[in-house]
Amino acid sequence: MNDPIRGKGSFDATIRGIKEAIGVGFSPTLTTVVTRSNLTHLPEMVSLAASLGIKNIHLLLSHQRGRALESKELASPSTDELLNTFQKIRALTEQAGITFDNLDTLRNRLQGRPGVKIDLSNMAYGSLCVYADGRVYPSAALAGIPSLQMGSLLNESLETIWRNSPVAKQIRMGTVQRKAKCKDCYIKYLCGGGDPEHSYLYSGQFLGEDPFSEFHEKWMIETLFSIAEKRAERKTPSGYDRPVLFAAMGEEALMEEESAKIFSTGGFEVALSRSVCVLSVDLDRSRRVVKDFYGQAADSPQPLLCCAGGYPAEETAHIPREVLEIAYGCGSPMGLAGIQPGETLVDLGSG
Repeated sequence: MNDPIRGKGSFDATIRGIKEAIGVGFSPTLTTVVTRSNLTHLPEMVSLAASLGIKNIHLLLSHQRGRALESKELASPSTDELLNTFQKIRALTEQAGITFDNLDTLRNRLQGRPGVKIDLSNMAYGSLCVYADGRVYPSAALAGIPSLQMGSLLNESLETIWRNSPVAKQIRMGTVQRKAKCKDCYIKYLCGGGDPEHSYLYSGQFLGEDPFSEFHEKWMIETLFSIAEKRAERKTPSGYDRPVLFAAMGEEALMEEESAKIFSTGGFEVALSRSVCVLSVDLDRSRRVVKDFYGQAADSPQPLLCCAGGYPAEETAHIPREVLEIAYGCGSPMGLAGIQPGETLVDLGSG
């Protein structure tokens, strides 16, 4: 199913890439867009992940643009179809010991700190998309839409764009209180108002209707009841001789780094959900893998890290041998370049 969309051989190449990444210590997430064509096959993604050693799965709800508008097969399923699929994935991932990212994020939200209001997403707050041509957009899902271009890194800094872009200011004025379908909803500050990207692509407005709002509500309520059922199984020391507290907000409080995303305004604590097209996993994990690897190499020499090239001995004679052994440099091309006085040298990729 992958190759007809991505090109012949792309699936096998992806699998090889995943194995390579896991082999050197990275922790990939298997991400799949949910469409009518792959709906019945999505449960197989769990067994695929398990066979590869992948520990995290994420499902993406289809955006209303591009090929999704042109093909019935790539269109999004109905609310009930989505809910049924998410239920199957939840059961299978629990059996396989794999994290279902969508469920994990929702549970963290439902059992987070008491009194915190979830209000829309972190788009244009803590998240932006810089496209290949240097143009900046609110998010990856909205890249390439001319009316949403926030500026260009070729002309100004990212900070200036983030602070002054009219598009960013428009997004940051948004709140569930101004969404017609959300403002009177009983779970609006738990749900957070859905995804602004989906709203924009579906209705042309960031505060317009989210086509998945009904699904979000049903998925959230079902998850709340599943949390309550697990709580009900824990008997108190004296049995059930007093009212049972099924679930309390804050009982499984947000992790420290999640709490850092909560800010106070107008006497309330407010948090922003991440966009559904952005994973909630620890994005710094891979960076730490590399840092730890080279950190260990700095303590004790790793001959396999050394390049075939090197520096001329006369240029490094003043450097202690134990330092050279953990430098892992590939040498310098300056001697070959014939640099002359007055010329400028630019070192690309240094460090």
